[in-house]
Amino acid sequence: MEEEDDTFVYIYDRRDGADPPVKVYLAGVFQFETFYDLVKEKLAGKSDNFVICTTGRDLIDDDNSYQDLVNANDTLYVLEHLHQELSAPAAQHVMYVPHHDTIVKSGMYEYYASEGQNPLSYAFAELVDNALSATKLVAKRSIEIQLVFDDNAGHSVYVIDNGTGMTTRKLNDWAIYRLSKQSRHHSESSLVANTPPKVPRFLNSSISYFGVGGKQAIFFIGSAVRMITREVGSDDVHELFLSKDSFDQKARDRVNVYTGEILNRPPGDAHHVAHTSSEHLASFVQSETERPNFTAVVITGVSPGHVQYLRYHFHHWCRQLAHIYHYYLHGPSGNVDETTTADTRRETGSQKKSAAAAAAVTDADAFKKIDIKVSLLEKGKPPVTVQLSEINDDLQTQFIRSSVSSFEFCAEVEGVGPVEGVLRYHPFHFDHETMPHCENPNDVDTDGGEPGHQKKAIFECYWNGRLIPYTNIQSLEWCKQKKYGNIPEECFRRISGVLWTDSHFQVSTNKLTFIDMPPRLQEKSTWYSRIIRGVEQRCGSMQRGFADWVKESHELFDKQVKFMNYRRQIKRKDLQQKRMQMPWSVFESIEWDGKVFQKGQLVRIQRVMPVVLGRVNHFLLYGDHEEGDVYATGGEIEIQQEPVSLYSETKIYPLSKLDRTCTTKAVEALIAEDERKLPARLDVTFPDGNAIKNNAKIPC
Repeated sequence: MEEEDDTFVYIYDRRDGADPPVKVYLAGVFQFETFYDLVKEKLAGKSDNFVICTTGRDLIDDDNSYQDLVNANDTLYVLEHLHQELSAPAAQHVMYVPHHDTIVKSGMYEYYASEGQNPLSYAFAELVDNALSATKLVAKRSIEIQLVFDDNAGHSVYVIDNGTGMTTRKLNDWAIYRLSKQSRHHSESSLVANTPPKVPRFLNSSISYFGVGGKQAIFFIGSAVRMITREVGSDDVHELFLSKDSFDQKARDRVNVYTGEILNRPPGDAHHVAHTSSEHLASFVQSETERPNFTAVVITGVSPGHVQYLRYHFHHWCRQLAHIYHYYLHGPSGNVDETTTADTRRETGSQKKSAAAAAAVTDADAFKKIDIKVSLLEKGKPPVTVQLSEINDDLQTQFIRSSVSSFEFCAEVEGVGPVEGVLRYHPFHFDHETMPHCENPNDVDTDGGEPGHQKKAIFECYWNGRLIPYTNIQSLEWCKQKKYGNIPEECFRRISGVLWTDSHFQVSTNKLTFIDMPPRLQEKSTWYSRIIRGVEQRCGSMQRGFADWVKESHELFDKQVKFMNYRRQIKRKDLQQKRMQMPWSVFESIEWDGKVFQKGQLVRIQRVMPVVLGRVNHFLLYGDHEEGDVYATGGEIEIQQEPVSLYSETKIYPLSKLDRTCTTKAVEALIAEDERKLPARLDVTFPDGNAIKNNAKIPC
């Protein structure tokens, strides 16, 4: 039996000669005397007079030194005495097998890098990734997360899918850390060796193949896992149990940590779990007879801190999962509110039906068949169940439903692959911004302002259809905020965006960040195209098209200035185009960003040369607005230019030129300064005493 165990040490007899090393197996050897006898047995025929030491000449001569100095795969010397010169060189054998903490603690280091929020939802996402990959060939896909909390029997987490299941070979491969699907040798490799076929928004379910994330997530959530699976058409259930305690025990017993057993048993056979106190586990095993194919990840030893968060923030992290898998749950167009879209959204002149929306019409049924359910099962309390597809307040849903127009585009990164993108406009409505407040810790409102006034990255990034949460791209070169004379600066803070791509670009093994996409998108060789009516348009300037879209969205949808105290309608003969001369509604006051401007108020007009000061006569808004107060983005202001002693003109300016930051006192000071420039007295005289006759014309 010992020859089959690979926990051993190499013994070099260097008392004399250059004999090759012999192996002494350590399984079940806990005392120095037993070990010494095994060495003598291996060196039979030679003198029993020797000492055993390490290659560093540390003496091993009792139980304490044996326990401290002898480890599996070590190289040891047999010498006549501790300081004897070696009779021949000895090669020390070394191995690079990672410590078992590589598996049981790697998730701690990976997910604790999640600054600013609890990373549990991202750990669960790794397990959902596996389930999505397992179910991609299933007609009606079902994934369920069960939180089974029992303060007496212990807490556990179940992630169950109705995928095709695993053979024992695949289950063994799953257990090997960092054995990616590309490196596996069974027939599954044919599914991942080639790039997945192009589907809308890259929703290809090919999001689990690193061989790392699932195990990291499991041991971040708990301390043990029971993998239970049944392959399509199989009469047997295969089960593998891994735990931190068993790894530690094997290390103490000096046996190979990276070995175990897969239990092959009939479906429903619960004899092996009869000793556990978990009624839920026994019940699940008994239900296997009703599941022709499945995989269940059963995590136990869930830490108390995780239990508290999962229990008391249940809806919050469910909402985060709905955000991560938004497009798998709702299809390429996302969670559009079909009952209000037709009434509340109007297309801009340049924005028609997108390619994604067109694809969603044909593919909607396929995505509606992905069912991801989360259940909270606490002993003594009624169960709480949430269907992720029914969550309507996840961040991506808020972005979609609060937007009124979109700007679709695509990018081709030279030598890599495609990226799809969309920009959305969230208008100012009456007295508030409609831009959703972003929960991402990377998007910090450094000014402490209201939503819509955040300094945030525009683009969220999705990889193979799922969110990569810690990569947010501020902007692209052609859609950076720049000064456009006819577009207010705040309009650029009303834009959100999404980028989608696939495995042509690399992500970290925990799928929290993109490795190479952000810098590649900024390269000059990356080619961008506009998508109009579902067709790629490689003409014109992306920057110009973007600016036109922002301007058009602002003019059509922003309801930013409140016009108050309607008085009458007038015809403006100062306008050259007759069709624009009427009707113009006259108002005595407006409210803009919480500030009221009214008739008779002193104001400053900016962005004109020179700057103009004046007193408000009234405000003008094109159209028939007899109904009273109204919100709009445009409009004009008519002023009596000040100081009157210097000017006697009435002027009209666009409201966008009104300086909203200049106070009445500041305007009064500027007017007084202008008046001080006038002379106190003006004397006009002519040379040679020539008299000035009434109505006389005198040449200059």
